[in-house]
Amino acid sequence: MTNTTSDVWSKYWQQGYKTSFGSMFSDNYEGVIAEHWQRMFVDYSQGSTVLDLCTGNASLIYLAKDKCPSFTDIKWVGVDYATIQVKEDFNNIDNVDLLEQVGIEDLTALSQNFEHVISNFGLEYSDLEKSIPSLSKVIKKNGHLALMCHLSTSVLIKNSAAELLALEQILNIDGVMEQLKLMLVHKAKENSDAEKYRAKLNEQLASLYDEYGNLGIVTDFISFLKYVLSAKFPNKVEQLNDYKSELVAYQTRLSCMCDAALNEEKKSRLKELLTLNGFVNIAGENIYKGSDILGYCISAQMSK
Repeated sequence: MTNTTSDVWSKYWQQGYKTSFGSMFSDNYEGVIAEHWQRMFVDYSQGSTVLDLCTGNASLIYLAKDKCPSFTDIKWVGVDYATIQVKEDFNNIDNVDLLEQVGIEDLTALSQNFEHVISNFGLEYSDLEKSIPSLSKVIKKNGHLALMCHLSTSVLIKNSAAELLALEQILNIDGVMEQLKLMLVHKAKENSDAEKYRAKLNEQLASLYDEYGNLGIVTDFISFLKYVLSAKFPNKVEQLNDYKSELVAYQTRLSCMCDAALNEEKKSRLKELLTLNGFVNIAGENIYKGSDILGYCISAQMSK
């Protein structure tokens, strides 16, 4: 993960989100994703140590706090490349440590080994050629590894890829964002050219909605459009620029997600790397919501 990408995620986590999907999950992971981890946590015994890789805003540790019967008797450590917004939430909880700006390709800063190493939509963002050897050094013999990864065929990645296409149309040099800006600039100057840009904006919006109207990013843009056109105060272009910056950051996060998703080749290489680094009993399965694939779950055990 590059420094620029890390900064984008840091700014995202600073907004207080618990998951990497923004407002898709209102508080934390729920449904089959939460149930998958709850089943894991039930088997964690008192005195265990757990390392959460790419913890983000500690979504799994929050989930464990609510659902793991032995939570207070387990040591939890979360690490992430980015700055962690919720670090202070655990200040008075002695059994939780959150370490920010830690890349999982090098975990030598950790002073202990762990019975359990977990990751929820995180490990696949790393350089697997480095992160798998790295994590193999901080997991105890007979320790358990549990990963949930993005999958290229999952509904989450398919939706993200579609949103990227819509964002390209919104943000390109002659897209709706630029037409809106030009319209606002000319309208502020009471220039008749404003209507020319309004017409072009409406034409492009209709095309965008026809192709991507079922996507949240399009609905969000239309809501912003209505807001900025109806607001009775100045600096509309400044607000537009701020919103554009948010969209560019969102575009970066979506691109990271789609690039990180496992395809068949990456799945095969991941399993190969686990084997090469001493893991046994490696198993993988898709996780579904109805008929839709949400992700790919991998479990393994460190050899004795």
